Amino acid sequence: MFKGGIQATRDAAAALALMLKPGMVVSLVGELGAGKTTLVAALAAALHSDHPVSSPTFTVIHEVPTPTLMLCHIDAYRCSARDVLNLGLDDYQQDGFVLLVEWLEMFADAGPIPDITVTLTEDNNDPDVRTITITEHGDQA
Repeated sequence: MFKGGIQATRDAAAALALMLKPGMVVSLVGELGAGKTTLVAALAAALHSDHPVSSPTFTVIHEVPTPTLMLCHIDAYRCSARDVLNLGLDDYQQDGFVLLVEWLEMFADAGPIPDITVTLTEDNNDPDVRTITITEHGDQA
């Protein structure tokens, strides 16, 4: 568990970077504004990418290349279950992308099964403080 501001986010991202393998699915859980995209940007930086990271809220999918892994940042907030099924996430996984999916929990039956869940919780007393928990789900096969 990581708690704090931007440095805690960077530390969590660095820890997450060490856990990732091609084809993995990471569910990013947190309220609107909890820092999910900030975490993805910190993860890209931890993986030595100079690619800009922004929220895929309206485009749904952003590909983020790094020297070692290809990241696929997905924001499913505005998607229906049918949309999620039609995004081609299986193809991204088969191509070795790491899927970083915001709002995957809304589509438990339609989306891929996460290998890792990252939960971001804001501190009610200080909006600049977050608690970040990384949970591995073990072998899904």
